[in-house]
Amino acid sequence: MAGTMAGMVGVRQASMVPRPRWLVFWSVVWTVAYGWTYVVTANGLGGAPAGWYVGLLVIGGLALVAALPGRVWRVPLVAGALALLAAMLIAIGSLGWFLLPAVVFAAFAAGMKSPWRLAQEQEQESGQD
Repeated sequence: MAGTMAGMVGVRQASMVPRPRWLVFWSVVWTVAYGWTYVVTANGLGGAPAGWYVGLLVIGGLALVAALPGRVWRVPLVAGALALLAAMLIAIGSLGWFLLPAVVFAAFAAGMKSPWRLAQEQEQESGQD
């Protein structure tokens, strides 16, 4: 089996590493779902959602969306993850825990190389062959 794997030069192998853009995408989706749940829950309890809290969620989500193209990667992801972390900690006594996956996805993606940089590196490697 090792001999067959060695002969697979140029063949793309499966990887267990998630694609960074998918992590960011699902973090945005999770943030939107959480925000909707927060607004519905606050209205259902007879109150109004706190505008500043919804604004914090929007700022965090927009920062993540800004990272999706990939050219500017780490700064918006860290800013978005920090905004969502702050929102999570503020609401930790109620719904805040449900924001944890979005924070983890964004923080994990911030530690990865940007998709734009990965594409450049792959082009350079293919040009050297």
